[in-house]
Amino acid sequence: MPATARSDRSQRSLILDRPAQFLQEDFQIGPDQVEALYQYAKFQFDCGNYSVAAELLPPYRTLCTSTERNMSALWGKLASDILMQVCACAWSCVFSASGVN
Repeated sequence: MPATARSDRSQRSLILDRPAQFLQEDFQIGPDQVEALYQYAKFQFDCGNYSVAAELLPPYRTLCTSTERNMSALWGKLASDILMQVCACAWSCVFSASGVN
């Protein structure tokens, strides 16, 4: 396998396995910026912009290292989907929260 193919494969592995580390190393995006994403999503939810909050919370959950914050983001996504009357997405949040796939 060529060196560039191995390099691409290891880069993809880093992105998928440790997205927070990838963002920190390649883009200098750290925990403060990830937390700001949560705060911005919460602000959008509080302002009634449920569609924006619903779009921002899944990436936050991918990067979040706190179980408590992750569950809070999941509940925020569920509430946003319910308030937008997007039943299919709301059900997927319920199954995700219960651990059922």
